[in-house]
Amino acid sequence: MDSNASLILKCVGGYPSIYFPTLLKAELLNAPCGGDPHVWQCDDGRCVASSWRCDGAADCPDGSDEQDCEGCPLQPCLPGQWQCRNRVCIVAEWKCNGVDDCGDSSDEDICGNPRSCTDTHWGVQCSCGSGWVLQADGQSCADVDECSLEYSPCSQLCRNTPGTFSCACLEGYLLRVLCSPCDIPLVLADNSTQLLVAVGEDLALLDVRTQAYRPVLSTEAELRALVYDLLRETYYWL
Repeated sequence: MDSNASLILKCVGGYPSIYFPTLLKAELLNAPCGGDPHVWQCDDGRCVASSWRCDGAADCPDGSDEQDCEGCPLQPCLPGQWQCRNRVCIVAEWKCNGVDDCGDSSDEDICGNPRSCTDTHWGVQCSCGSGWVLQADGQSCADVDECSLEYSPCSQLCRNTPGTFSCACLEGYLLRVLCSPCDIPLVLADNSTQLLVAVGEDLALLDVRTQAYRPVLSTEAELRALVYDLLRETYYWL
C-alpha cells in the first residue's frame, strides 16, 4: 500500500459515511492498513472495517470485500435485524412487506400466499399483501409489476419478481443510492436514510441504500409537486 492510500469511514447515529484520501505515516506502510486488526485492505489499497468483509454490501469501490466469500463466517446482525441469504442485514419488520429489501428476494421468498381472507357479515372479504393487487373476482391476487410503472423505482435496470422487484446496474456501475460509475468515489448512506418521492398518484418512501420502495398514501389525482416542512414535520403536495 502506498502513501496515497485512502480510507472509507462508516458512521453511526444517522450520519452518512464518507470516503476521503489520507496520507499514512511512513512507519505504518509495511503492514496492510497500518497493521490494525480491525481493518481489511481492499484490492485497490483502500481500507475498510474488517466486519464489512462479506457482509453482502460492496464497501470497497472495487467490490473486492465481497469476493471469495464462500469460506467467510456469517457476520451477526444487530438485535431487531434479520439476515438475508446474501448476508445483508435488514430490519426484521421488512420481511414479507412486498419489497426486495435484501436484494436477492430472500426476505420475500419465505412468505408464501400473499392473500388473506376474512369471513364477514357481507361475505368473504379478501385483501392482498404489498406488491400484489386484488383481482376483479375479489378472491385472487396478481403481481404488481413495479418495473413497468411510469416512474421506475430503479435508476437503471429493474427486475420484477412475484410480489416484489430488485434493482441492478449496467456494467461499470455500482448499486448505491443511484447507479454510480465505478471510478467515482461513493458517499455511503446510513441505513436509515430515506427519500420522500411522488410517483403518479402515490407518495412513497425510497430507501437510499436498499432501494426499497414503500407507498405512504395514494391521492385522487397525479402529484405534480411535493414539499416537506422540516420544522413542522409535514409534507404538502399539489
